[in-house]
Amino acid sequence: MSFSFDYESVYVVVCNNFMFYLITDYIMTIYVGNLNYKVGEQDLSELFSSYGEVKSVSLISDKFTGRSKGFAFVEMDDADGNNAIEQLHDTEFMDRTLVVNEARPREPRQGGGGGNRGGGDRRRGGGGGYNDRY
Repeated sequence: MSFSFDYESVYVVVCNNFMFYLITDYIMTIYVGNLNYKVGEQDLSELFSSYGEVKSVSLISDKFTGRSKGFAFVEMDDADGNNAIEQLHDTEFMDRTLVVNEARPREPRQGGGGGNRGGGDRRRGGGGGYNDRY
């Protein structure tokens, strides 16, 4: 049996024939908002690398136009990430004031109809699916 971890510091502890994995370096996902639409992933990687090793950068873009939506996610070690948040939040970068904080889990979407079945308008809400009368 093998395990794979995205963490650099993993300690294995065996106690009473049970194996425990202690993870000491957590990866933090950082939300970066109010970005200039000209900012690229390389620009963000260079900006955040001043505060520690950048694991990944994901610049969010519109799936139809390919244009940036003005926000991104950066992954760093926990301690480095906290430092980057403190130093970069409310600072100017490419003529925009950055919003930088720890990313929160995405909330489930509400309402919305579905394709050709159901739907409705904004006043009446979603609907969706087949009628339940049978």
